[in-house]
This record gives sequence, structure tokens and C-alpha cells, in this order.
Amino acid sequence: MAESPKSTDQAAAEAAAARTKHDLREGAQDAKDDLAQLRADLARLSETVSTLVANQAHAAKSTVRDTASDLYSKGQEALQQAGEKAKGATDELSHTIEQNPITSVLAAFGIGMLFGLMSRSR
Repeated sequence: MAESPKSTDQAAAEAAAARTKHDLREGAQDAKDDLAQLRADLARLSETVSTLVANQAHAAKSTVRDTASDLYSKGQEALQQAGEKAKGATDELSHTIEQNPITSVLAAFGIGMLFGLMSRSR
């Protein structure tokens, strides 16, 4: 008995459906595998970015600390130099007063009068 054309077509359709079903299962499994790999890659990327950000924050903190320390040291030096200059000016003024006491008294009197006149006019 020969197979009818309908049953041959039906067998071919069933075989094609089976191959398609198998291909879909393989494709779905490949998609699941790809998704799992993508999740793993994203987790590693997230960890790398977190580490990078932490390192950059630490470096910035160190830079700020070093800069603040340098500025503090420079401020201390400037303050010390200003103190030394003020001491030098005070010593020089004392020496001038000792050398010229009358001139110094007259200059102080004149400055006092000037301040007095300026404050009275207000």
C-alpha cells in the first residue's frame, strides 16, 4: 500500500513542527544563557564602578587633606613673618623715640590733636 499524499504532507509538517519546536527550545535556552551572562557581566561592572568611585573619593580626600595642610603651614609661616615684622617695627619705633624724645612727643601731640578735631566735627 502506498502512502497517500496527504499523510506524506502530514508527516513532513509534523517533522517540521518538531524541528521548529526543538529550535525554539534551543533558542530559548540560548537566550537564558545569554541573560545569565549579561547579569554576571553587569554585576562585575557594578563592582568595578563602585571600586573606582571609592578609589577616586579616597584620592580626592587625600588631595584636599594635603592642600589644607599646605595652606595651614603657609598661613602659620605668614603669621610668624607678620609677627616678626611687627616686632621689628615696634623695636624700630622704640629706638626712634629714644633717639628723638622731643620730636616723638610733638608728633604724638599733633596726631592726638588731629584725631580730636576729626572726632569733634562729627
